[in-house]
Amino acid sequence: MKETILNKLQANPVTQQMVQFGNNIGNLLPNEEALCMASAFMQDKQTRIVVKKNRYEAQQLYQRLKPLIDDTLLFVMEESLRVQAIASSPEDKQEQLYVLTQLVKEDKPRIIICNTAAFLRYLPDIELFKSLCFKFEVDQEITMTELKQKLNRAGYTKVNYVDRPCTYASRGGIVDVYCLEYEHPIRIEFFDTVIESIRLFHEETQRTIETVDQY
Repeated sequence: MKETILNKLQANPVTQQMVQFGNNIGNLLPNEEALCMASAFMQDKQTRIVVKKNRYEAQQLYQRLKPLIDDTLLFVMEESLRVQAIASSPEDKQEQLYVLTQLVKEDKPRIIICNTAAFLRYLPDIELFKSLCFKFEVDQEITMTELKQKLNRAGYTKVNYVDRPCTYASRGGIVDVYCLEYEHPIRIEFFDTVIESIRLFHEETQRTIETVDQY
């Protein structure tokens, strides 16, 4: 049903204007904007950065577009620098890091929706950000100290027990890491300076969910 509607909209004059001249289209209802944008994206598969004037409008468009186009990302920040400095939530930081990680991890067409504040703020250098995105593998040679230093540079917070994304904990020869991209944290066990095993575990019960070779 969804594909049928979007396919029919490909010949729509508004959709064609988006394909040929960009997204500078006004006087559309929210649902019309989402449908035409999704149809244009299906047609040309070009990355689009859509800037809305405030956070609320960006979130509303995202909620309408995400069910139509799975490759839709929401990147928003507080309009006020003062509010962001004193009252920005950890969840906002996690979402921002998640979006940036997805963008550097896989180069493919997407619709990126942001508010004006997020579009204008400075972001980390792309090469620096890539260097802070890491991959763990069994038999990988790395010391616990090096791993914890990387986590600290990447913005992870050291805690006693990992219970939320962007945190890590260590004891003995074990480091627990709660990455943004996954539903559950991982437990990395070391033998001297080599990763001996990697396990996904439930943060509440501490029970192993799955043993993996890389993460």
